[in-house]
Amino acid sequence: MDEEASQQAIVALKDRLNNDPQDFDAAVQLGNMYYDINNAAQSIVYYNVALSIRPNQPEIMTDMATMYWRNGDLGLAEEYFRAVI
Repeated sequence: MDEEASQQAIVALKDRLNNDPQDFDAAVQLGNMYYDINNAAQSIVYYNVALSIRPNQPEIMTDMATMYWRNGDLGLAEEYFRAVI
């Protein structure tokens, strides 16, 4: 996906989430899109939204841990990795 298409997808997903704050799939997709472009801070925001809707999702928690690690927050990264284990 090129940068323009990615930005359009991000805007569309944010609109979905704004219209329905319980849209788990939109939150996860936003987290994943930011993960893919290595934007740890934004990825963490949307993974937190997803986990607030549906807690204890190992796949999301693993990605969240990775983003905390990339963001330099080793304590939270370890906390999420341990929670998954």
